Amino acid sequence: MAAPGQVIGGRYRLIDSLGAGGMAAVWRAEHVAIGRTVALKIIAPELLEHPLALARFRSEARAAASLGSRHVVQLFDYDIDPAVGPYIVMELLEGESLGARLQRTGVLGPRDVTRIMAQVCKGLGRAHAASIIHRDIKPENIFLVPDEDGVEIAKVLDFGVAKMPLAASAGLTSAGLLVGTLSHMSPEQATGREVDHRSDLYSLGIVTYQCLVGEIPFEQENVGAWLVSICTAPLPVPSGRRPDLPAAFDAWFAKACHRDPDERFQSAQELASSLEHALVARPRLILAEQESVPPAAPEIAGYYVMNSDTTVGPIDAVLLKRGIAAGKVPPTSLVWRDGWADWKPISDIQAELAEIAIPPETPPPPGNGLLALGRPSLLPRHAPSTLPAGRLDLQAPRAPELSEPAADGAPGDDGPCFYVSDGDTMVGPVSGALLRNGIEAGKVPLSAVVWRDGWTAWRTAGELLPTLDPGPPAGMALREESGLQSVGAPSILPPSAPPAPRSVRGRSPTISFMPEFYVADSGITVGPVTASILRRGIEENRVPATALVWTDGWDAWRPVHDIAGELQRFVSSAPETLRQGPGIQALGSPSSPPLHAPETARPGR
Repeated sequence: MAAPGQVIGGRYRLIDSLGAGGMAAVWRAEHVAIGRTVALKIIAPELLEHPLALARFRSEARAAASLGSRHVVQLFDYDIDPAVGPYIVMELLEGESLGARLQRTGVLGPRDVTRIMAQVCKGLGRAHAASIIHRDIKPENIFLVPDEDGVEIAKVLDFGVAKMPLAASAGLTSAGLLVGTLSHMSPEQATGREVDHRSDLYSLGIVTYQCLVGEIPFEQENVGAWLVSICTAPLPVPSGRRPDLPAAFDAWFAKACHRDPDERFQSAQELASSLEHALVARPRLILAEQESVPPAAPEIAGYYVMNSDTTVGPIDAVLLKRGIAAGKVPPTSLVWRDGWADWKPISDIQAELAEIAIPPETPPPPGNGLLALGRPSLLPRHAPSTLPAGRLDLQAPRAPELSEPAADGAPGDDGPCFYVSDGDTMVGPVSGALLRNGIEAGKVPLSAVVWRDGWTAWRTAGELLPTLDPGPPAGMALREESGLQSVGAPSILPPSAPPAPRSVRGRSPTISFMPEFYVADSGITVGPVTASILRRGIEENRVPATALVWTDGWDAWRPVHDIAGELQRFVSSAPETLRQGPGIQALGSPSSPPLHAPETARPGR
């Protein structure tokens, strides 16, 4: 047991305890030879006989030592002391954790949050570039330290459960093992699936929400309910909890914490840049009285740029000026930002942009036209709808006005309210009449999925078709583009929309989703597996007649022979082959069903 005055490793004298957790205790210590004060982390005595805990302690030392970022706590030494076991020597941080800051203040101002998250993303970005995934991002693992000039620096702590290259083969992870902190855990962590760096970005999205809203989104009374909420409950809309937050942050949060990692931000840098655009690059910002650190640069407006049928934004002045200089913004474009009563020709804002400095080595943005500046976007509802004379051909997609949602069983109002996806492209909002025209013209496949405000799930175009108006009104002709873009320009979904299915190709037009099944037999469960894989396993006699099957929405497991006929309507668009494993393991690796699945019953009981 460590005690004050004890010398560890023959070099470090313990001074006093700084705190302890489930895995280790941290002490203030002094290097006996040079007098340097450090933080010394000692593994908990009860874990000395646990190989996995020892491996994770070593992993933390390797991870932190390999990064060399000022936004990751610096590690000086790692060794094993005969009396106390492994220990890590780190820089001693004077300041407070982000968790302690939130306990004092409740919430933080947008500029503080943007500044802190930008620095955390630099540290995480360095880790991700080294194939290190933190897996426990939370306010308590972000430490705020003033440097010698009094400027606050954020540092990422505690890589104790980090996943490093080859970690799985070293025994540091195992299928179905939950690591991390429940309150900030990604859905893939919550279900024990394989994670990558995008799991850290999800957790950072939760931290950002917590900083601005003052609470975490999915808190429940017990672990089981909490895990179910993480995986199934709708994401809250931040401005619904705190109305003074901008709508751009709602969209940012919906993307940062999307349940599908492919739909999230794909890098820490992208997440930080988008957060700045959502919060700081907007003139009508909130809670200026809560800002504790002055902004490092003047506020930069968020611009929307429109040309032909494409609108991008909000983008900052630097990116807009770069795009103009590189010839990416056509001279016929129109520009608008918050506070302007009207759209302006791009030529009218040259003077406004003249004072914006661009580093000479900055490369031009990649891509063609306005899409070099960003993805197509919807306009805020308060953007002006009147365009300059002679420019009425430009029609920018606008976020739909909030209205009483239609009943879930009927489309209701046939205005521009539908979003349509074929797995590769999302368009909307489009009217029901135009959508019907696109379906009948063969431009919108029957297997495409459709959503509108008020619905709780996506539907296929095929099942929706009979409810749509029989013909397009005047002026609702299809565009010349192929596929879905014949009914509208590519767009993003409102934050209130449920996640779109990842793939809709090959789907039967008579069903609303492609279910995934869990299969149990002889004490083994595999899943989730697709309907087409399960069908193939049955046809090739790899699934025994005694097997039981369950999918979301069922209240009991069913014998496999009861659903064999139902599976005939499922056809995969891609060839799927069975594995070489015995029995149902030909469908997939053994796994645990979700927590909300019913208990498996034996056939005949």
